[in-house]
Amino acid sequence: SLARAWRLVLLIGTTLATFSIGFNVLTVHAGDRVFARLPDALPIVGGPLTWNALVYGVSSALAIATLLVAAATLSAAVRQADLIRLLPSRVATLGVAGAVALTLVPQTIAAARDIYDAQRARGHRFRSPRDAISLLAPLLGAGLERALVLAEALETRGFGSSARQVARPRRWPALAGAAGVTIAAVALIGFGRVLPGVALLIAAMALAAASAPARSQRTRFRPLVWDIPSVVLALVAGLAIVLLGLALIDGMLTYNPFPRLTAPPFDPLIGGAILLLLTPTIWSGQ
Repeated sequence: SLARAWRLVLLIGTTLATFSIGFNVLTVHAGDRVFARLPDALPIVGGPLTWNALVYGVSSALAIATLLVAAATLSAAVRQADLIRLLPSRVATLGVAGAVALTLVPQTIAAARDIYDAQRARGHRFRSPRDAISLLAPLLGAGLERALVLAEALETRGFGSSARQVARPRRWPALAGAAGVTIAAVALIGFGRVLPGVALLIAAMALAAASAPARSQRTRFRPLVWDIPSVVLALVAGLAIVLLGLALIDGMLTYNPFPRLTAPPFDPLIGGAILLLLTPTIWSGQ
């Protein structure tokens, strides 16, 4: 199932994040708090081992683990079909593509586990890398079959079609511009220019929306019901996003243990915004 697949993704992600801590300690020889020293004759790892590098590795690992937990929680708690139905008609196709991409990895992992169990039930044992062919070949076939079934289902439901036959404008210039602006935005955010990077990301989303096909008629078999918990959770999540966005613009979410190791500052506003994300636990029993 997808739940088991996401558990495996979390396990792999946390393992790699933990490995990155040791890699960071052994390769980054900077900082003012030295706790050990390896011989300088050793390549790459030789030199001082600092608490600064350890703290930086732990913070990076926690960031990776947080992203994985957030993605797994979103995938397990929210129906992707409901998210797509909330999108405007003009960008609904982009939402479907994003939903398909989001479920690609967990579905592939779930299929791999099923094939692995089936092969072991048949008496196959994986003793060397050559034995992986019996796993990879069925996995590739299952992936292609799943892609064909998904394509036929989308084609049957008229995905991307329009009720009226109109002349299609050339959309590739806007898409190319959106891709270039996105790359520039990521580069700016990577170099610490958060506010210009966020502005460019908004511009890239506007270009991508402008390049989307014209809106088409959408039918709904069952309307979405917004009850009191849904409205409260949406408002609280929006408030938390706004508060964290303001903190990110002001640089309050950045922490660098180099060159001097100091305690990270704590802002009650940021702590309150994070606690707002625990609101779903109030209605967890419903």
